[in-house]
Amino acid sequence: CVVNNAAYDYYSRCDASDMNISLPPSDLRLWIMGTMAASSSIMLHHDSVLSNSHISSFLGNYAVLVKFLLPDITLGVKDKKDYRSLYSLTCHELAHASHFAKVGTGYWNEYIWYIIESFITAGGMTYGDGTGSKAGYCEIGEDWAYYMESLMYKNRYGGDFPTFGNGYWFKPEILRHLHKNGFTCSEIFSAMDDEVSSRSDLENELISRYPSRKTKIVQAFDKY
Repeated sequence: CVVNNAAYDYYSRCDASDMNISLPPSDLRLWIMGTMAASSSIMLHHDSVLSNSHISSFLGNYAVLVKFLLPDITLGVKDKKDYRSLYSLTCHELAHASHFAKVGTGYWNEYIWYIIESFITAGGMTYGDGTGSKAGYCEIGEDWAYYMESLMYKNRYGGDFPTFGNGYWFKPEILRHLHKNGFTCSEIFSAMDDEVSSRSDLENELISRYPSRKTKIVQAFDKY
């Protein structure tokens, strides 16, 4: 019920009259995995392609089912014991799905390859350490998802912006800072096209699209 409610909220707010961002792809397959803690937006049903060995290493005993039924989002809810944490997790992964809808499969393959390869080679450390050749894809994707998770959570529960994602090598604080200084999620999302695969790419694209606000953009990126 929580996942369904969160998805309803998220989809409702993607409308042009509200957040004005891309909806997740149609026919989205979302799995809830009760014995896993890790979640993902692997978008397999929408043609994201990963090697069998990587899928098996990441998903363990679920791998055979995953390869047969091809989920797009897997929600690992093992450690999520309350409504708020399930709600924010769902919004996070749906934000990834909106990003996928904008950038396409080729971009997503680079991104998910980095996520899963880093998880395996770093001994289970989420997101790796940011040194891989495709780390920029992860940086953009996770900055966006943690920002949107924070925004949806704040809008539902009130209070200050949550600090979801703080402490990793990437910096979702940048997007929250931009939001606090007048940028809408639609304006931020508009700059996240399939050629934006690093922090510097995003900064330059935002400046290109909103030159009159260059000072605010540079300040946000320099601060973090």
